[in-house]
Amino acid sequence: MMQNFGAVMASMPINVPIDAPARYAEAKARLDASTDELSRYYALGDVALWSVDVGMLDDAVRDANELLVLAEKHSRNWNAGNAVHKGHSALGRVAVKRGDIAGAVRELQLAATSKGSPQMNSFGPNMTLARDLIRTRQASARAAVLAHLDYLPTFWKMDNGAIDVWRADVKRGEMPNFGAHLLY
Repeated sequence: MMQNFGAVMASMPINVPIDAPARYAEAKARLDASTDELSRYYALGDVALWSVDVGMLDDAVRDANELLVLAEKHSRNWNAGNAVHKGHSALGRVAVKRGDIAGAVRELQLAATSKGSPQMNSFGPNMTLARDLIRTRQASARAAVLAHLDYLPTFWKMDNGAIDVWRADVKRGEMPNFGAHLLY
């Protein structure tokens, strides 16, 4: 049963309620409370992603770029994979908002340079950029998401079938149920 749990959940028509302003406020409070470089590093990914949802695109770009610099500096830190994935995802989401689909596709490809992390290896990655690209209904965006889904098993071994369901949804031209993967 557990082997297919991810597939079952990904197949269900569940919409996760997302309170972006509240999520942004929480993430921003963590960033503002950071007292050193590492605590800032840990907070930047969520702030960059949620900034897009509240329309603070320039802030998202600034924070994502800082996150990527810190990811390179702290490349052996457990958070490096999260930082690479979230930093490029935030930049890609901004590109989508600004109508630069090719730029967003490049950022999704760069997000795939993440080697994973304890969180991503267990629970999987944030899928907001994939969702935003699918919403464009462009063939190049859909192809990029399919390629990204093909990459995920390199680090996410515990998807329990979710990736296959998402891949099938994208191939049918449907929006996958990314569920909680839109929140972390």
